[in-house]
Amino acid sequence: MKSYNAPYSSNDMPPKERIGRMKKRSLKSPPSPSEGLPDIFALPIAVYLQNTNAGVLVSDERHRFVWGNDVFMEYFNTGPYKGNIINKAFRPMIDYCATHLVDPTAFELKVKELRKRKKPFFGWELIFKTGHIREISYIPVFDGDRFAGSIWQIVDVTRNRQWQEELKRNEEKYRVILDNLNAALCETDLEGNILKVYESFCRLSGYSEEELIGRNITDVFVPEENREYARNLRRYRVEKKVALLYDMEIVLKDGTRKWVLASSGNIYDREGKAVGGVGIHMDITPQKELQKELEKAKQEAEEAQRTQKEFLANMSHEIRTPLNAIIGMAHLLDETNLDEEQKEYIKILKHSSGILHGLITDILDISKIEAGKQEVHPREFNLRELIQSMKHTFQLKLAQRPVQVTVELDKRIDSLLIGDDMILNQILMNLLGNAEKFTKEGEIAIKVYLDNMQGNTLWLRFMVCDTGIGIQKDKLELIFQNYKQAEKDTRERYGGTGLGLAIAKQLVELQGGQISVEEGPDYSTCFCFNLPFIDTRKPLAPGETEI
Repeated sequence: MKSYNAPYSSNDMPPKERIGRMKKRSLKSPPSPSEGLPDIFALPIAVYLQNTNAGVLVSDERHRFVWGNDVFMEYFNTGPYKGNIINKAFRPMIDYCATHLVDPTAFELKVKELRKRKKPFFGWELIFKTGHIREISYIPVFDGDRFAGSIWQIVDVTRNRQWQEELKRNEEKYRVILDNLNAALCETDLEGNILKVYESFCRLSGYSEEELIGRNITDVFVPEENREYARNLRRYRVEKKVALLYDMEIVLKDGTRKWVLASSGNIYDREGKAVGGVGIHMDITPQKELQKELEKAKQEAEEAQRTQKEFLANMSHEIRTPLNAIIGMAHLLDETNLDEEQKEYIKILKHSSGILHGLITDILDISKIEAGKQEVHPREFNLRELIQSMKHTFQLKLAQRPVQVTVELDKRIDSLLIGDDMILNQILMNLLGNAEKFTKEGEIAIKVYLDNMQGNTLWLRFMVCDTGIGIQKDKLELIFQNYKQAEKDTRERYGGTGLGLAIAKQLVELQGGQISVEEGPDYSTCFCFNLPFIDTRKPLAPGETEI
């Protein structure tokens, strides 16, 4: 503090007058406002001492404490004093204040040292028994070379210290977390030069902190062939102010390579300007290796499956040709003169070859579809003729059973259509064959309705219903899967490959339709599917509109 010249000096004045003299002397030397300084310099120092938020204690040239402001009085609860006058000798005052402190001995030693040295001292922290932390500043006041007293300033810094401690604890907590995570963290400037690294980053890279600080992260870790890409990523992040997530191969200190998943973002100053970046890097090398192995295994499996499907699809003609010859010869033999035993043999041969033909046909059909070799060939056809043929075919097959085949066709479908009638025929054959297999008596119904019309496109809804054994609700989701049948003993009791419905489903979806199964009020099972056809607007010939 600036020394002030006093007009007189007296150690025998009463305390009240002495503090008054100290206040007056403190303002004796500053220039007056007329010399160019603001009016505030003409105010007495008492105004500041009384109105500051800090506690202020004043001692005289004999180190006797003579005055304290309201804040100080509140801090120490300094007893029966009226106003701000204290008038207490050095030792009793120190003893009194020490009772409020956690470490009174250290307090006494420091006060004695300050009294002896008479030099300014700032930033001395005292911890009170109440838990408060207060910072002490000691300011000796001189009148020329003569010591005139001291001003003790006491500022409550409890909240600031608590915040600092909390911040320190949080920083330590997160430092421990970051150092022990598998995620390696580092900070860089805008050019990618490393400013700060954490222990986790050193563990990953193999470098020490001293080896990394100041070096460019791209030049150190990114393989040469990928460095330009890495720099472009950093420029994009900075310019667009976006966080990035990407995987990249890096080179470690020992020359080995690893894959990391990197998440990087910008660091901004108070004005919102990017001043650097922070990156979190996770070692995903094991996952990458596993991914490569899985991709390789998948490719091998797909290649094997593709080869198998192509083989089966290509073998269609070779397998069916001799089988058709066997079936044909069995029918020819059946027309010759045979005794009863031979007729029984021929009957068994025809039945077995028919079953074998159905199995091979299903397997080859599903293989052809999955191999992508099934094509749609639209052409003009008569839907009523197709449905009529289906009805007659299955009515003949069911001649020995009490099963009736019925047809219900929407009367609005009265013209020729364009679509793949061969695929439609196969779908209906599979669904009707399924119904015929599981229906011992009752009815099999074929129903066709106009579901929707979009321009010259007709969406038709087909239904194949039966009064057979039905399907349990919890098995409905299985029946369209390859080689699946609703019940475990179904194959043993009824035979079949379990491919008929799967083939029907894939043929429907090949043409953009959907298929489902549901229960009807009059039927055990109803298979429903929809398909689009082009309306030619060519009317059916007379007699073709009825079934």
